[in-house]
Amino acid sequence: MFEEGKQARDFIRSIDLLIKKKKEMNEHAFYLMDDEFQDLNYKNLYPVMMDCGKLDLADDKSFKDNTISMFENMVFEHDEVNEIFHQLQVSIDNLVNKLEVAKTHYTIEFQSETFDVKKMLKLLKYDIHRNGSALNHLELRECFFDIMKQMNVDKKEIILFIIYPENHMGVKEIEKFMKWLKKLNVTIIILTNDYRVIKNTKYNYVNLVKHNKDIYNIIDLSNELRLFLDIGESVIETLSLQLSYFDFTETELMISDKYSKFINSSKL
Repeated sequence: MFEEGKQARDFIRSIDLLIKKKKEMNEHAFYLMDDEFQDLNYKNLYPVMMDCGKLDLADDKSFKDNTISMFENMVFEHDEVNEIFHQLQVSIDNLVNKLEVAKTHYTIEFQSETFDVKKMLKLLKYDIHRNGSALNHLELRECFFDIMKQMNVDKKEIILFIIYPENHMGVKEIEKFMKWLKKLNVTIIILTNDYRVIKNTKYNYVNLVKHNKDIYNIIDLSNELRLFLDIGESVIETLSLQLSYFDFTETELMISDKYSKFINSSKL
């Protein structure tokens, strides 16, 4: 979570540069490192950006391209489908050979050329559904990731960037979405402004980035809570997130006096 909108926009732009393998990536908003703080080799990564701000995720260009590529692979990899395509190509060749406008002083006819599978598929319209019904936002996100994952033919390490997952979802849907993410077994980086998303994340994985790029110190806050409050660990984690988020966003929080005095005693 970023304090300023420009930081968020720069972050999204950097993800786009990473996906497009642009050199400017090295000069921008973030670096990717492993657990030993060594820079990751971007060539070994398969970055995916799920922009949940879009009303229809199926309109995402990368999703469309990968879906068409998946169908294209089916044409080449499945003998039966390949034979049907070959028959179609012969039929179209026969058709265009019959199409001709011939006059005494000119002739108009189609040129013979190899039929491109991908171009043909782009002329067709596919439908995404479940038993004939349109997918809801959660199902569409699952479909989006599944297609993108299938096209990771080199089996590179997947990094899934999720942009504002709170969009177009109710409270229960967000909880289901966050539970689904935890089952993916891939590296996930989420950009969000919503506490409903943050509260479903381990507190030590949350970064609240100030305008000067400093990180709000949730870990120190949790350690102080352990020292001064005799409460369980799960409560410590929940309270650390809650206090940090509402302090960072300067949002009024209805809490008991002892918690209010605690957080106001030392701004982190």
